[in-house]
Amino acid sequence: MTMDADVVRLLQHLIRFDTTNFGHGRSHGEAACAQWIAGLLVGCGYEPLVLHRPDAPERASVVLRVPGSDATLP
Repeated sequence: MTMDADVVRLLQHLIRFDTTNFGHGRSHGEAACAQWIAGLLVGCGYEPLVLHRPDAPERASVVLRVPGSDATLP
């Protein structure tokens, strides 16, 4: 499989998540999508965090810190 095909397959899977946001902290599918993305990152050797809002558990974000290679930069 070519890299282009891998990207297409990845994006096809990603856009199949129903991440409808209804406003006021209500949404559908964001947590599942965030968990899937985090799983991909773990599979690549990273240590992502999945953050949830206490008042809206279906709202989620993936945070990943990637250290730079030049410690002299801010």
